[in-house]
Amino acid sequence: SPHLSGADVAARLEREVHTSQPDQQVGIELEWLTRLVDRGRRPTLEETEAVVAAIGPLPRGGRVTIEPGGQLELSTSPQPDSHRACEAAATDLYVLDATCTDQGLELLALGADPARDPERVVTAPRYRAMQAHFDRRGRSGVTMMCNTASIQLNVGLGADHRGVLARWQLANRLGPVLLEYWGATEGGVGG
Repeated sequence: SPHLSGADVAARLEREVHTSQPDQQVGIELEWLTRLVDRGRRPTLEETEAVVAAIGPLPRGGRVTIEPGGQLELSTSPQPDSHRACEAAATDLYVLDATCTDQGLELLALGADPARDPERVVTAPRYRAMQAHFDRRGRSGVTMMCNTASIQLNVGLGADHRGVLARWQLANRLGPVLLEYWGATEGGVGG
């Protein structure tokens, strides 16, 4: 239908993409830009690693990783549905945020860093390779790697192989609709 509301899309996703199959799971990845409160700068890899080490096990089994520019990413453990994934993210985020505050690290909930130049702090081989690839094409790639943070919803396709292709195709067709709808309602792009 050319006139879908956000509620229509959400209902269709629940009904057709995320079914209640016991083997189908949902996960959420939340990213934040980071800044040392007392120094007002991007933390080094060592400073960020110290904060991550202080977090310890998260109550709902999530995992915290460090992104190329020192961003922190909270990945929930796989959950049976989107409501439990949101609850797991909120519970684990409470611990992450409290630990970061105690350690003097500020989580910045911004999609893109408006002030700092891109700087890669993680030296893993895959990020070196990505930056080398991106650098041949300009600065936008390294900016994306080091100065952006996002929210990602991961929806399993389930083990019922008969419907996997249809669910995958539907999810891909609905992506632009979701961008259009939420971009327009949040004053962002796509309106």
